[in-house]
Amino acid sequence: MWAVATTVACGAVGLSGSMAADADTAMTKAAPAGQQDGEPWLDTYGVAGLPAPFALNPVVFTVTTNGGVPWVYDPREPSGQPRWQNLRRVPGSQGGNVINISVAQGDNSLSPVVGTTQSLKITARTGSGLFSTTCGIAAVGMNTVFPTAGSLTNCSAWAAMPSSTP
Repeated sequence: MWAVATTVACGAVGLSGSMAADADTAMTKAAPAGQQDGEPWLDTYGVAGLPAPFALNPVVFTVTTNGGVPWVYDPREPSGQPRWQNLRRVPGSQGGNVINISVAQGDNSLSPVVGTTQSLKITARTGSGLFSTTCGIAAVGMNTVFPTAGSLTNCSAWAAMPSSTP
């Protein structure tokens, strides 16, 4: 059974769309315009219990699509560093148009970060199916921020989810 409590269609969220030209990975070919929902999708997930200095309050991670490009917002990035990270930098991506996206608590054992104590599961829908990745965001005693350049090595490779109608 699918339950999507916080995913909603919304207006523009202030991201510029195309980093696709320099992305060497992506998820699928772009969906025809008739298959797109037309608006960016936005979802958030609050993570409690992260190591200091984020231990006192939950940290809210946000995912969105903008122009078909999937993004994650990591508010823990230091001032002056980009906080929006392009999820086409996750290994296994094939560059296609993401129609919508969600984020939830991940299975720590699926994170490529050794000793992961907190992770995010990000699921994206494209014209050719559902794909997911698990990103480690904390390990024992340390925060794991999303790298601001290169591959997102704290995320498992994008993998197709089983295709069956719920």
